Amino acid sequence: RGYGCEMMGSAPHFRGWDTEQRAMVAGAEARLREYRRMLPGGDLATSLDGRFWDAVVVTAANEGQAGVYRAQLDQLHSRGQLPGERTRYLVVPDPPGPRVGSGGATLHVMLRLQADVGPCWRRSRILLLHAGGYSERSPAHGTLGKAFAQLPMDAANMGAPATMLEAQLVYLQELPASLPPGVFISAADVVLQMPALAPLDETTAERASHGILALGHASTVATGRSHGVFVCDRHELVELIRRSADDELFAGKENAEPMDKNQTAARYAGVIECVRCLQKPSDAEMRAANAVLPTPAGMGLPGGGGGEWVLTDSAYHLGWRMCDALVKLAASHPEALGGVEICAYGDFMQPMGRDPDPSAAYMKRVDHVASVTSVTS
Repeated sequence: RGYGCEMMGSAPHFRGWDTEQRAMVAGAEARLREYRRMLPGGDLATSLDGRFWDAVVVTAANEGQAGVYRAQLDQLHSRGQLPGERTRYLVVPDPPGPRVGSGGATLHVMLRLQADVGPCWRRSRILLLHAGGYSERSPAHGTLGKAFAQLPMDAANMGAPATMLEAQLVYLQELPASLPPGVFISAADVVLQMPALAPLDETTAERASHGILALGHASTVATGRSHGVFVCDRHELVELIRRSADDELFAGKENAEPMDKNQTAARYAGVIECVRCLQKPSDAEMRAANAVLPTPAGMGLPGGGGGEWVLTDSAYHLGWRMCDALVKLAASHPEALGGVEICAYGDFMQPMGRDPDPSAAYMKRVDHVASVTSVTS
């Protein structure tokens, strides 16, 4: 819900390419400036409440990996590269035994938080970064973890490369002020760009507290085959894109009226209702579900380009009431969830929408679940 843009290959773009690139750069620079103000020595460093995450939780595969992650956090914090006090940053290892998956790790984190400090998600905004893998496709990061991989980005303005973790904190820094209490979930090895975001209105925030509020990205149909794909009301989605692509307001024409941040955000990022969420669907499944959208040119956007597209997933927010329900489920039925690998995407998101899969076919799928004989120690 909402949209971003995938900047690769023949991904769709809805304004002129130069305009879209300038917008992304301007947004990144604005977020970086704001983030630096929250670092030690910045003018916002002592007033983070409501501006920054109340807690940042990084998951680990086991206690050994968790120790490495804690040491990395200690170093970053001691050098002044992280906002807030050190206690704001937590590392929670997966429970020993069979791999629990990203969904199981999410439940485990919430159970640990409830045991230690109570249901803090009812009043707090928590960032949960899944980093419990072994970097098998990126062996160079197998020791320190991809969350602490270095990037050519000086997030702290101190002449040092930033880590993936810092990049996440930069690009997601405005979400705490925009979202209701709950847990925002992302993989630790991705960097997201998005338009400016305005705080949710009261009605939307109330609805979001009961379920999932996800970021949606305009992507190629080929990308949709390996991601979650949102099916939305086509008219609503096309109208949202058309509003955001208004050349006079976005391209900076001389006769355009200036807009403040909230006006810009309201125009270029929106919330629409999901009808159904597909998980790694085939082309035929996407077309049958009416998930494939026309080309930007076919939408009447002469400045756009690219082919047909779909709205894919990345990170998402669990509202505090949904967190309550998940914890109640995990606590009351440990035997049903024990020894099972749960996917935070395939299992949490496929039931979402006002018209989820009518045959509940996702409940019969096992191709996205690893063997329960895969064990972590």
